[in-house]
Amino acid sequence: TKKGFVAEGYDVVAYFSNIAIEGSNKFSTKFAGVKFKFFTKENLEVFKKSPKKYIPEYGGYCAYAIGVKAKKVSIDPKTFEIRDGKLYLFYNSWG
Repeated sequence: TKKGFVAEGYDVVAYFSNIAIEGSNKFSTKFAGVKFKFFTKENLEVFKKSPKKYIPEYGGYCAYAIGVKAKKVSIDPKTFEIRDGKLYLFYNSWG
């Protein structure tokens, strides 16, 4: 996590609109002991209404590395996937 923010400070709500964008310190909150940033006040409010929906799987570590190698690997916040309504982050892109 970048300076203690989930998803390296990227907006976890925006991912669900297929957008990887860094959040702002103006729109931040804490949930379950960790900090989140959001690009807009609206996304912050959406998160506050249903925070568990937006929390990345595998604690925000690379889903591939956890699943295949059982290792916690930092992520590149621009590489993500929404699958079955859940957010997965990765250390690099593929394909």
